[in-house]
Amino acid sequence: LQQTHWVTGQGWVTDSPSGVAMAGDPSAVLDNQGNPVIYFRGTNNLLQQTHWATGQGWVTDSPSGVAMAGNPSAVDAQGNPVIYFRGTNNLLQQTHWATGQGWVTDSPSDLPSGVSF
Repeated sequence: LQQTHWVTGQGWVTDSPSGVAMAGDPSAVLDNQGNPVIYFRGTNNLLQQTHWATGQGWVTDSPSGVAMAGNPSAVDAQGNPVIYFRGTNNLLQQTHWATGQGWVTDSPSDLPSGVSF
């Protein structure tokens, strides 16, 4: 993951906010404080999240243990990120923050038993 940003007194700077290897293209949204949050599929096929943590700097973690088969697409839902991706079961998966539960991954496109594409 590479980022290019303007630094006063230095000009344009390119650096890497995450040391985790990527297996696909990233998708980004802004958090409630206006900081970028970047989502991508790691080489372990899990969703990775890189974000700025006050006092720590850039942090990369994995908000979902569901294997991915495609790139994520992140959207802002009233200040909360929702990340969509194709799972290895070829169903749409969504990862979102649930108050009291933390990160939750579920499938809004689960098919009824016996139905297939």
